[in-house]
Amino acid sequence: MKTVKRISSVLLAAVMSVSTLASCGGNKSDGKVTIEPGDWVHTSESAESKQKWEDKIVAFEKKYPNIKVKGGNIYRFDTQTFNAKAAAGQLPTFLAVPYTEYAQMSKNGYTSDITKALKDNGILDKINPDILEILTDDKGAICGMPDMTYVQGLLINKEIFAKAGLVDENGMPKVPDTWQELAEYAKIIKEKTGIAGFSIPTTNNCGGWIFLNIAWSYGVNFEEQQPDGKWKAIFDTKEFRDALNFLYDLRWKYDVFPDNKVIDAAGYQKIFYTKQSAMIITGPEQASGVVTQGGLNKDDIFFAKMPKGPAGRYSQMGGAARVFFSKNTEEQNDAAVKWLMEEGYTPYITDEIEKNIRTNCENTIDQGGIVFPKELFSQWESEDRKTKLEKIYGDYANVDIRNYENYMDFSDVIIRPEEPVLCQQLYSVLDGVIQEIMTNKDADIDSLAKSAAENFQKNHLDKME
Repeated sequence: MKTVKRISSVLLAAVMSVSTLASCGGNKSDGKVTIEPGDWVHTSESAESKQKWEDKIVAFEKKYPNIKVKGGNIYRFDTQTFNAKAAAGQLPTFLAVPYTEYAQMSKNGYTSDITKALKDNGILDKINPDILEILTDDKGAICGMPDMTYVQGLLINKEIFAKAGLVDENGMPKVPDTWQELAEYAKIIKEKTGIAGFSIPTTNNCGGWIFLNIAWSYGVNFEEQQPDGKWKAIFDTKEFRDALNFLYDLRWKYDVFPDNKVIDAAGYQKIFYTKQSAMIITGPEQASGVVTQGGLNKDDIFFAKMPKGPAGRYSQMGGAARVFFSKNTEEQNDAAVKWLMEEGYTPYITDEIEKNIRTNCENTIDQGGIVFPKELFSQWESEDRKTKLEKIYGDYANVDIRNYENYMDFSDVIIRPEEPVLCQQLYSVLDGVIQEIMTNKDADIDSLAKSAAENFQKNHLDKME
């Protein structure tokens, strides 16, 4: 597996004083270390859900009598409210935060280095290096634990590929190895079945988000931090124009897209599970979603690695981490890491965690979902964990692993995290470009590339605090 080096990373600003960001519950209560987990069960959730959280506290405090858990903080990360919460000292001990927001939090001095806590609890050297890279700043501080991570690939409808004659002697899809092959296969599918061969979203920042995979494979870099700390848009390039021209050809030369050109995240998934598109780019979690939500036959799904472009085969890694905040003491960080490990954010499979995994597998099957024979992508580097999970999942797996083996071969895949800053704003700018290409046969690619870079620079990067 390859991993791309971080294009650049913001420096960790001076840590704000404890007096400014005083802990809501204080560091200690009755001589105990106090932690306040974020993302607590919401008041609108069932009494059963609330009771489960309370039971967790009882069990945890019994195991760790020196730690007191303060429950009830239901705050969930929101870009509109986070800075105010942080400045007012109202953040919990840790919070689930998208990877895209981590760098700016570090820059603003809100994060806490938990390297020691991770090491003391035996998990530092077991975090997937691709994820650890995202969670490490230029000073070597690690400020979060993996929460949820995905690596995107190509989701294929086997039934549609078979109708188009694009299967081998075993009935498996002929996987497009390059973007050019994808275009050719998509054209064949459209001509032989009348179904769109490929689809990409175009609204609500989803188009730009998915397009990154294509752009990177053409050699595009979108942003770069300058010596003075400011950020510069660097994608007004030949490589960016080539990637846009590929989209243009998919639309106007090969005519492989669905009739609907205004597609958000929900519509994107629906287009696939209603068999209006043979291929989409997505994360592996959507494989189960198109079955449970859309009723697609689980045996008609094939998940492949991303096609290769002139600059290589790139797959976007995204997700979230449990980020720890600068108001914490080392004792609180250690206690919070222990809490998260008890919740299952750990490379170790204890008896209790195995019980929870088995329960989740049973619930997934009851709901008509997919249980894979193994993890498709793991946040942890642990052979023992891998072996135990394969044994557990082997008791419940309900799909043929051959439908996912192509995706799981990361040997020539460059896994790359989302851009370091202002990702959503970048996606919005790219959405506009994609929409213009989809709807205007006379779209001027040179002009679109230039204006997009200028827009992102002047309206977003130049306005960063």
